Amino acid sequence: MSCSAGIRSLNAYLANLRTKQSLLVHVVLGNEAADLDSMASALMLAYFKSRVRQQKGRAYLPLINIPRAELALRRQALCLFDELGLNPEGLFFRDELDLEALLAQGRLELTLVDHNRLTPSQEHLAPAVLGIVDHHRDEEQHRNAAERIVAPVGCAATLVAEMILACRPAILDAGTGALLLAPILLDTSGLDPRAGRAAARDEEAARRLIALTGADGLGLYRRLAGERFADRPQDSRGLLAGDHKQFRSGRLRWGISSVPVSLEAWAGKDPELAGAFKGFAASRSLDLLLAMLAYQDTGFHRQLALYAAEERLKRRLLSFLRGCGLGLEPLAVPGLKGDEALALFSQGATDWSRKRLQPLLQEFFNGLE
Repeated sequence: MSCSAGIRSLNAYLANLRTKQSLLVHVVLGNEAADLDSMASALMLAYFKSRVRQQKGRAYLPLINIPRAELALRRQALCLFDELGLNPEGLFFRDELDLEALLAQGRLELTLVDHNRLTPSQEHLAPAVLGIVDHHRDEEQHRNAAERIVAPVGCAATLVAEMILACRPAILDAGTGALLLAPILLDTSGLDPRAGRAAARDEEAARRLIALTGADGLGLYRRLAGERFADRPQDSRGLLAGDHKQFRSGRLRWGISSVPVSLEAWAGKDPELAGAFKGFAASRSLDLLLAMLAYQDTGFHRQLALYAAEERLKRRLLSFLRGCGLGLEPLAVPGLKGDEALALFSQGATDWSRKRLQPLLQEFFNGLE
């Protein structure tokens, strides 16, 4: 496949990492949802660091924070990689690199991108965190990191693009520039001011990347946005795992999955939905599991599903959520087998995404502790 010089160089850089023996491995680690923003930001930030901070004995390696098998669930990323000629075989995944062994050997360094707090299953890696580049609310972790960029923009790729444009713009061309532009457009709803998701810095980064790449921004956004809603996994586990993040508040372990279908469509394929939630929560050792559903059907809609085996926890959380302004209304889904542990709602406030709700839930659960 034809690809730009920048993408060819990126592919060669990834291939070279597989043969390189290094004393220190500086891993640029994306978040565990591994959406296109997390993947592209990790790839381009590690590549950028390898170009501007060349040090003998140190390798900069981008790590996708999911098992390789789950890449098949990330249709937007696969579509873009195919379009640009980026070889997915060259990517590194969580189940292909022994971070614990590198840490024990004193050979691990970490930069977190698209998150500023390690997931509960990776908290033991905290001593290796040297850098953070993120756009979520600052959770005040890793305060001693030498590089700490946490800014209220719509997309982590905006921050990575700013760094590269300021220091090494020659890295960016039609391919590598589009690799950063695409998640900025997706995470800001195509820079649509009505969505309220784009900051001025997102708009400026997108403007400069479009000028540099010559890309049709609107066309790129529509193609990739269509992938989210058109080609999706059919089984419940795939839907829950496709864009999932986990958190911990004291002893409480909880997760939120972003799901691109309606509950009605989902239940039509799996009437045992409560069992699917229960099984997924058990596989991740979760006390609580939320699914925030977003889908297109003569307009943009949201729904919410909440699974909690403990009734008291479920009642307290529902009371909190009803007071958040989500516009929740109980939802009866035809054909779905009932289960008191699973509560379903339509969500009138469509501007409430996981990024906005998660910090409030963190405060609520911390208060319970």
